[in-house]
Amino acid sequence: MRALALNPLHSDLTMKYADMLGSDHQRDAAISVLEHLAIRPEAPFVVNQWLGYYLRDIPARVDDSISRSKKFLALFPEDSATRFNLAYAYGAKYCYEKKNGSKTPEHADKERSLEFLETALTGEPKFTTKIEGWTKHEDLKCVAADFKKIIEKVTEKESASAS
Repeated sequence: MRALALNPLHSDLTMKYADMLGSDHQRDAAISVLEHLAIRPEAPFVVNQWLGYYLRDIPARVDDSISRSKKFLALFPEDSATRFNLAYAYGAKYCYEKKNGSKTPEHADKERSLEFLETALTGEPKFTTKIEGWTKHEDLKCVAADFKKIIEKVTEKESASAS
């Protein structure tokens, strides 16, 4: 805070402040700091990735999460962290629609979620434990079985290639 008081327009310090807020479980405050930074021309593009992460489990903001993550992925197409964010966001969006009684939940959202998850896990198979934890999240309950199938599929491929 002191460093930001001395130089309130410093993008890197602002990012660090948002990171500290997020680490302290002050998600709404971190989102606010990042959104204020994002409108400034000198904002680093990673702000989009971080907003994609922080917004992904807020039902009213999941489309914003997807939009921010896609912007980041367009510039950094090999980034697996953003693919994980998109897998979570699309899965959560599908489950929210299904839970809220939408007569036609967008099955394309479920398919996108599974595609992003498989691609991300194929590139980063060490994250299977993290994704197994996601299957216990209420936001992803309706896609948990599908996520587990992808984990098994990627784990089998990994075992076969290691042999």
